[in-house]
Amino acid sequence: MRVSIDTKAKVKIGNLSRGGKARTLKPKKADDHDTQWQGILIPFGILNTHSEQLSIYMGHSVKLVTLSSIV
Repeated sequence: MRVSIDTKAKVKIGNLSRGGKARTLKPKKADDHDTQWQGILIPFGILNTHSEQLSIYMGHSVKLVTLSSIV
């Protein structure tokens, strides 16, 4: 199995405006400025090249050791 872990992307969680963009038909209320957030999630994936199955996980630590221990 080949493992691919990429922790460059960080997703801020909270009442954020996200530049005024929404993924739903009805936009949700958000703060004017994204200065405070409740937490940060780091998505990473594990690719099994034998079965071509991709699993995506969300971690909450920027340390590679912590993210690897979740799996």
